Amino acid sequence: SGSASRVVNAMPPMVDPNAKPAYPSRRRRAAQKDSVRALEYGTLLEVTPFLEPSRPVLEKARRALERLTVADVPPSAHSAVYFSAHDGFHHLLRPYLLGLVNARLGDLAAAERYAGTLARETGPPAAATLPRDLALEIRAEAAIMQGAPALALAPLRQTVGETWYEYHFSSPFLAGSRGRYRRAGLEAAHGEARQALALFSGFEGFSGYALIYAAPSHLRRAQLFERLG
Repeated sequence: SGSASRVVNAMPPMVDPNAKPAYPSRRRRAAQKDSVRALEYGTLLEVTPFLEPSRPVLEKARRALERLTVADVPPSAHSAVYFSAHDGFHHLLRPYLLGLVNARLGDLAAAERYAGTLARETGPPAAATLPRDLALEIRAEAAIMQGAPALALAPLRQTVGETWYEYHFSSPFLAGSRGRYRRAGLEAAHGEARQALALFSGFEGFSGYALIYAAPSHLRRAQLFERLG
């Protein structure tokens, strides 16, 4: 269950409307084989900017992340970057996700603790600015939850987003799509329509992990073009 799964289930049937979908069982099998990836990717989907997950869903994700011991996460069985992109990054993804989840739950003090943890980290050479960027995104999310979107824009404008180009194709975290979409919406709300248009235009033809933002970005661009006249 959860908001991410509701979006999937809301899509119109493609073949037989009475057929029982196989996707849930496939997702369960995949989660059993790689529970850490399922937790990380699943939580990231739940905190997608245009979704509103229920409090129980967020609390469940928070408990699972709190129980996660990143030192015990084994490296990927495959060396290809598509599978191994997060090797050596789980200790950054855990506080990032916990920061976002706590911000969504209204626990702003906890969100700031996780942001502070990330801000003190040093990323690897191929993603040196990643910890700082993730910390800034948490602080922006906390500002939004406080009803201060103008304050949320400043930290997102400070993000750098510099990582090895292969990571952008292989990881939704290292591609930074969520932060860019969040910033685009804030730029639009702040009256920076052309900057927002440029940001909303960056979710297609680049990374498969960014395609979740393609349709809503089309809508947002249409609204902005209509506003510009």
